[in-house]
Amino acid sequence: MEKIKEFMRETNGLAIFSFLLAIFAWFYSAFSNECSDVPPFLSEAAALIGIFALIWLKRRKQKGGFLAVSGIFLGIVGMFLLITMC
Repeated sequence: MEKIKEFMRETNGLAIFSFLLAIFAWFYSAFSNECSDVPPFLSEAAALIGIFALIWLKRRKQKGGFLAVSGIFLGIVGMFLLITMC
């Protein structure tokens, strides 16, 4: 339990949120039968939050760079895939 608390203190929350939002957008679009505007919006939000997380990471010297970059990458790729598929 102590390791989880230490991880949460050292890791940027925006980076975690960006990654989870991108994953949620991918799953939402994969299991949804309709093309709606929600998944591209979620992917955009994940990419933007990941960019903000990278800025905060450099200023506060926190961990979570891989999560932020993963959220940006998954968000951008998901956005383009959903726009071209729908």
